[in-house]
Amino acid sequence: MVNAVDIQSVTEQLGLKNTLLSPQELVSLVLNEGYSQQLPGGVTLRRSYIAGEPRLELVEALSLADRLVAVGCFTEIIQWRKRIFIPTDDKAASILADVVEILG
Repeated sequence: MVNAVDIQSVTEQLGLKNTLLSPQELVSLVLNEGYSQQLPGGVTLRRSYIAGEPRLELVEALSLADRLVAVGCFTEIIQWRKRIFIPTDDKAASILADVVEILG
């Protein structure tokens, strides 16, 4: 049995670096267990806490901000840096699926 937080390192050790979980699984693992996932194009999906609330953050995705906002993501400027987030509501998995499609 592999713990959810160890999935990424185990899959990399097995040579499965580009394997992605389903959007629903990713949202759940990231929000509930602090899991982070490397997405296509060098973008990382991770949990960040902003004002005490967990958020789904897309790191290294600023160049695609306009396209990501068009599919439901939102941006915020925090400490003079623009950051991109996926809403954590019931639409999170479908927005994440669109994000992965954009990233290729």
